[in-house]
Amino acid sequence: MAKRTNTLRGAAPFEHDAQHHTGYRYTTQAPWSATQANQRLTQVTQKWLQQFSANDTIVDAGCGDGTYTISLATNFPKLTFIGLDPAATAIKLAAAHYPSLQFKVGDLLQSRTLPAADGYILRGVIHHVPQPEKSLLGCLPKTRKLLIIEPNGWNLGLKVIEKLSPYHRAHGERSFTHRQLSQWITQAGGKVQHIRYVGLVPFFCPTWLAKILKRWEPWVEQSWLAPLLCAQVVMSATNQHHAAVNE
Repeated sequence: MAKRTNTLRGAAPFEHDAQHHTGYRYTTQAPWSATQANQRLTQVTQKWLQQFSANDTIVDAGCGDGTYTISLATNFPKLTFIGLDPAATAIKLAAAHYPSLQFKVGDLLQSRTLPAADGYILRGVIHHVPQPEKSLLGCLPKTRKLLIIEPNGWNLGLKVIEKLSPYHRAHGERSFTHRQLSQWITQAGGKVQHIRYVGLVPFFCPTWLAKILKRWEPWVEQSWLAPLLCAQVVMSATNQHHAAVNE
């Protein structure tokens, strides 16, 4: 079974989680490190959402079991949220747990499955797509603004975790530099607006280490060490042809 799990890619390992854990492993009985790491990413996402007006539509691409979609919707009740994920089992769980929200099966590599919206959130999604360089070609033409949060490819410690952590290996975890991500955004017709490095706590690291790193997190995020030590890179972008976006 372990050998089979290590070969899963794309949505497959998350289908496995949804079927066997009734949710994703970083939301259902998540360890302290995952809770803290996700909390920081939620804070960043909420700050980005403040720019939108009432009745704007936001797509949470790669929404998984809907845990973070409902959190955003609760804090921004005037916005309309759509949860999107290629893992059908996860979408069924999300729809069952949060019937007040709209959830759909959608694949970043299949543009016809993606709804048009004022904003798209890609939180930890691109590195799971089999062809990450093509992931933005599908969603960017569908929106005005885009938020990307990805594991920081400059972080050497994160690269080691990707090789040694059973969870990271089983889920095909990878990381890209902001230069690579910027290139893909430009190729898709977008323009990078802002780049920031956040979070010092890696997912699924030992709790004792996570607590030490959490204390240093605010200082490191503001220092010149951020690109080398922070776990996540946050990038906001706009669609340079947003006037043409339509259903």
